[in-house]
Amino acid sequence: MDVLTNDADLSERWVREFLRRLGYMLAAEHAGMPPGDLRDSVGNAAADIIDMVHAVDEDEANSPPALRLVE
Repeated sequence: MDVLTNDADLSERWVREFLRRLGYMLAAEHAGMPPGDLRDSVGNAAADIIDMVHAVDEDEANSPPALRLVE
């Protein structure tokens, strides 16, 4: 999981969308798993991935528009 989250270039939209779908898929699998350490690990990984992607999305939404030179 660290390979995906540490090396991901979140500035690219397709990477964020891929990680978002992965996080939601893990969350769905977590819901059907029996209690145990694996279930806890999958749930934590899903939450971490989803939170990471949402944080980047919120930063982009709250950032000021890019400035450009007007001649």
